[in-house]
Amino acid sequence: MTITVGSTGKQLSTRIDVRLTRAVMRFWSGLGLQARLVTTLGVLLLTAAGLQTHLSIQSAATATHAHLTKQAQELLPLLAPLIAEQAVIGDYATIRQMLKAQVDHRVDVDRIVWTDMRGMGLEVSEPKIEAAAPHWFSAYLDMTPRPSSQRINLGGVDYGELTVYVTSIPSENALWEQFLRHTWQITLAISLVFMTIALIMRANLTVVRNLAASAQRFTRGDHSVRIPERGSPELRAAAYAFNDMATQIADFVSSLSVSRNEFREQLHFTQELIEALPTPIYFKDSEGRYIGVNRAWESFFSIARGTALGRTVHDIYSRDPQFAAYQHTKDKLLWERPGSQAYDAILTSTDKKLRNVVYYQATFTNTDGKVSGLIGTIVDITDRKEDEEKLRKLAYYDPLTELPNRLLCMERLRQAMSEAARNGRKVAILYIDLDRFKYINDSLGYDIGDKFLKLVALRLKELVRPGDTVSRFGGDEFAFLLENIEQVEDVTRLAQRIIDCFMQPIHVEESELFTTASIGITLYPLDADNAEDLMKNADAAVNHAKGRGGSNFQFYASEMNLRTARRLAIETAMRHALERGEITLHYQPQVDLTTGQVIGAEALLRWQHPELGLISPVEFIPIAEEDGLILPIGEWALRTACAQLRTWQKKGFSDLRIAVNLSSRQLQQGRLVTQVRTALAQAGLDGRYLELELTESMLIGDSEITHAAFAELDALGVKFSVDDFGTGYSSLSYLKLFPIDAVKIDRSFLRGVPSDPDSVAIAAAIIAMARSLDIGVVAEGVETVEQLEFLRRRGCTTMQGYYFSKPIPAAEFTAMLKEGRRLLLQPLAGVTSLRPRA
Repeated sequence: MTITVGSTGKQLSTRIDVRLTRAVMRFWSGLGLQARLVTTLGVLLLTAAGLQTHLSIQSAATATHAHLTKQAQELLPLLAPLIAEQAVIGDYATIRQMLKAQVDHRVDVDRIVWTDMRGMGLEVSEPKIEAAAPHWFSAYLDMTPRPSSQRINLGGVDYGELTVYVTSIPSENALWEQFLRHTWQITLAISLVFMTIALIMRANLTVVRNLAASAQRFTRGDHSVRIPERGSPELRAAAYAFNDMATQIADFVSSLSVSRNEFREQLHFTQELIEALPTPIYFKDSEGRYIGVNRAWESFFSIARGTALGRTVHDIYSRDPQFAAYQHTKDKLLWERPGSQAYDAILTSTDKKLRNVVYYQATFTNTDGKVSGLIGTIVDITDRKEDEEKLRKLAYYDPLTELPNRLLCMERLRQAMSEAARNGRKVAILYIDLDRFKYINDSLGYDIGDKFLKLVALRLKELVRPGDTVSRFGGDEFAFLLENIEQVEDVTRLAQRIIDCFMQPIHVEESELFTTASIGITLYPLDADNAEDLMKNADAAVNHAKGRGGSNFQFYASEMNLRTARRLAIETAMRHALERGEITLHYQPQVDLTTGQVIGAEALLRWQHPELGLISPVEFIPIAEEDGLILPIGEWALRTACAQLRTWQKKGFSDLRIAVNLSSRQLQQGRLVTQVRTALAQAGLDGRYLELELTESMLIGDSEITHAAFAELDALGVKFSVDDFGTGYSSLSYLKLFPIDAVKIDRSFLRGVPSDPDSVAIAAAIIAMARSLDIGVVAEGVETVEQLEFLRRRGCTTMQGYYFSKPIPAAEFTAMLKEGRRLLLQPLAGVTSLRPRA
């Protein structure tokens, strides 16, 4: 026996033992007349109820069959002309869409088939509802309608046949529900019959009463009730059947209760989880109204939950209708295409700050599978956006000056070149290199140097046109990117303005600093057709400008690349020049202008490259300074010169001294004192025979490191001279602050002596100043007898130059000493000699 509970379609089955059937037969034979009459009456009533059920179901089946057939026949003339119209133009896709629309819209239409005049078939079907009724019940109803067909004829033209198939499954399911309800009622009636019979039975009256009471308690929901299996065999069998059925029903109800409790627990857990999440979460219904939000949403928008529920985005964002419309549009797109979506937005938070957020939304469906709402969350990505901006700034901007860096400049250059190629304009690159900036860094320190660069950047930004770019490439290198250039004269004017802007001093803290700029200029498309070559050519042009003394601008010419290639070759070869023995020292004699004797020598670097030949120090020393290679070269020159001087002293020339040029890098690195001590110790040389030549820029910093180094070296007896005096940051103050023993007159001041009055005046002034400070004077670059006589008359103490000897290798210098070569001097009336301090 099968019992179907409600309309859920779930079934509870119980099998009655064969013994129960036999017990019922014995029970019937043992009944009295009254009981048999009641039983007979009950059977008749049940039979009448069953017959009534059968007739009502059959009547409903017949009516449903007629309705379905009529519906199919009414649909045919509605679709036929529409199909014919589309068939004329061959639009089969539209025909399919029309048929599908009918199938989707009409729940009783199972499928529609159209066969055209060529015999080609087009069928549209859509399974609707699964059959809940068993096959025997469907066969019993026999209400499946036959398909309805109609030929399609329009204007005398045959367009095939249209067939509509309807389904009776929804109606069968409804009748099955009705049948189950009647069956349940009959079952209850049977129970009442049994109860009545039990009441009639005198011998088992108590048991029957218990059965009735238990049945009532069971119907009220007490599924734990059980009937004692006592009394006659027939009653025991009935009690057994009831208990068995009650047990299975109780188990079924219990399982439903457990599932319901689990569902409630899961629902509660989900709700608590949503409330605990730190990101705002919201729910909307199909009309766009908020139906739920969590605490994070309330906190994020500062809107109470009760205020938000039932309202739309237009209500929530009434002060920002533009954003409300934007969000409504996004929601509408999601309704039209269910699924998920994500989009960025900018919101104003409760602290009045703009917040970058991402909305993530997805639709959800009800039990029927229809979209009934959407769930969304809001992720605040403001911090991530700020981090991305910081990273972008680090990648594309110079952290010191906040100017665009090389990478960003190159990107903009490529864009500018593409645009210039389209409109026939030009693009210019002005590559700027500050002259002598390294002396500011080396002497005043990197902190002052950084502040100086910041002020330079501000000064350059004032010159840039709107739409153009000024960038810093690193160190003291800047670049202007000029777009949409019509005439080259515009570039020339800007280059001159850049040079002129450095005519005014730059004040950093208490220092008044000066610099100049060398500028290399390249033009697209004249000098290159890609950004890399254009920038490389600009670099070559700026090197050419620096080679011409700085403070000028040079347009790129193709031969500049030859100079750049040579510079690169020198830089590469220099890294191995020392270890290969290519760098040597030559020595230029220094002559006492009173006695004419050689009293010392200046050690000068020379580089004999096997392929490039003899490379001038003027060419390779600046490169060594920039690359830092001057440090190992300078240390080697110091050791070699000291060792060579000691060799000469051992050969009997004990009064000779040696002069070695120092680099500012050697002074700033902090190891100079150690290097000098080591060189003197290894050579066994007394410090008073060593003279270190410095430039003026190395003294202007007045740093603690410089003072400490000078003090220690002075204690060793080392002498100091200022090289190229008068060409740099000339200041008398450092001659008093530092233990300077001599100044060297630069050769540029002697070229015009004695014919040029200005040169004469400058040279005479330097000599007079040195005499007044009681320090020695060494004249460099003496080449003529007139220059020599001028220096002697003015009181210069020492000379060196081609007039006596060019720089020569150590072997030739040794031979010169052995020969006793000296400068022949004629006596000068009224001239007194000047000696440096001891």
